[in-house]
Amino acid sequence: MWVGALVVTFMVLSFSGIIEDTYAQTTTANAGSDQAVASGTTVTLDGSGSTHSTGGTIGYRWTQSSGTTVQLSSTNVVNPTFTAPASATTLVFSLRIVASSIPDSSPDTVTITVSERPTANAGSDQEVSSGTTVTLDGSASTDPESDSLTYSWTKIAGPTVQLSNNGDVQPTFTAPTGPATITLRLEVNDGTSTSTDTIIITVRAPPMADAGQDQTVASGATVTLDGSGSVPAKSLDVSYDWIITSGHGNILSSLTAIQPTFTAPTGPDTVTFTLKVTDQISTQFHDDTVTITVSAPTQNPNPTPNPIPTPNQPPTANAGRDKTFAPGSTVTLNGSGSDPDGDTITYEWIQTPGTPRVTIDDYRSARTTFTAPADPTELVFTFTVSDGTDSTTDSITITIAKPVTRNIKEMSETLVSATITAPNQITMIYTESIATFINSYLNFTISSEDKPRNITGINGSPSIETGKTISIDGKRVKTYSTTLTFDGEAVPAGSTGSMYIQHADHYLAFIHVSDGQN
Repeated sequence: MWVGALVVTFMVLSFSGIIEDTYAQTTTANAGSDQAVASGTTVTLDGSGSTHSTGGTIGYRWTQSSGTTVQLSSTNVVNPTFTAPASATTLVFSLRIVASSIPDSSPDTVTITVSERPTANAGSDQEVSSGTTVTLDGSASTDPESDSLTYSWTKIAGPTVQLSNNGDVQPTFTAPTGPATITLRLEVNDGTSTSTDTIIITVRAPPMADAGQDQTVASGATVTLDGSGSVPAKSLDVSYDWIITSGHGNILSSLTAIQPTFTAPTGPDTVTFTLKVTDQISTQFHDDTVTITVSAPTQNPNPTPNPIPTPNQPPTANAGRDKTFAPGSTVTLNGSGSDPDGDTITYEWIQTPGTPRVTIDDYRSARTTFTAPADPTELVFTFTVSDGTDSTTDSITITIAKPVTRNIKEMSETLVSATITAPNQITMIYTESIATFINSYLNFTISSEDKPRNITGINGSPSIETGKTISIDGKRVKTYSTTLTFDGEAVPAGSTGSMYIQHADHYLAFIHVSDGQN
């Protein structure tokens, strides 16, 4: 720092003569400490450390000597300010001290290092279910100079939540009971400057089914059920399922709509429906019921005598026998029904409440399919047949199990074969080694149709010798044959496919069959 000096001579008259007194006046510039600041911030320079040796009044003269040009708020005050440039740079400023009647001080300099701010990114807003684990994610935050970042999460609005660690880049917390809205702020710091961002977490209320108000309707009226009061609203991850639980309700226009319709049966009758609302993310669900009271038809006060009508006879319903299928396979539901009065009948398949849910291709068809879940489980379906007045229900259990295959020696297609001998029959040739399982054949799959035909009976003795012997592991083995009968549609002669042999709950063998010519 430079010191300015001034020689002052005082002449004092005295009796003894003239006395001369001389001393120097000095000024010292102090531009303050160097600073590291973030782009865009307000920077204050500080010349308050500058001095005048005699305590006299001093003035300030600031100039910028290098770096991106900035605009000082003033060049002649002790603490001028400016806005740091947007880009990283280094700025140098000089300060001189001025005083009357003496030279300016030597300059003093201060260096201001400007770095760009980091960019905080708190992630996208989320909608979550009550009670689920929520993961925040600040990993998309960046720093233009690749400096290491520190993270700090703070809840600024909404109900209290407990973060696993508010200094983690990806902390977690458990969503409170909704409905609720939580706002959190993420602050990132690169050691010089900070940046913030916010995220909003919307917590849905737990499922609450509202099947609507009970209704009283006339016979034959079109009735609209109303689940619109349920929460949360129906969406891709919130399902609505309607199930008739009592009465003689006809087929609903939709089992999954918010407001399905149906035609009221002939009264008096009482029909009850259950609405199940399921949050597919949290698997939480809630049920509610609605009762529809159907009035009897209005009577004519002077009716014309009519023959006594024949009472309606309800239809029959047969969902088929319980079956076992492999995971991921195509499952066929093959129901049947008839009406003794010859009335037109309708069909409806419904999966009983439980998980996992499957999608039935056509729930209004007697014969329909769905894809088996990937994991072993047990599914139950109800099959309802309605004649417009009465309905009858039957159920079927579908077991999804992984096949357990036993190697029956080394039999080939020439040793075990099947021939379609009649429109609904198959003759099976087999060896003694599987004779004990002949009564547990499950089904025959026709290759051209890629679907199973159920075997419902055995015609003839399962011990008829074919007169043909084969060799297995060097031993002569007798062969036998039997005729098996299918249910459902006729199987064309000459069809080929696969026969499953089943014992207890597991597949014991899987046998490829030919056209019986071997």
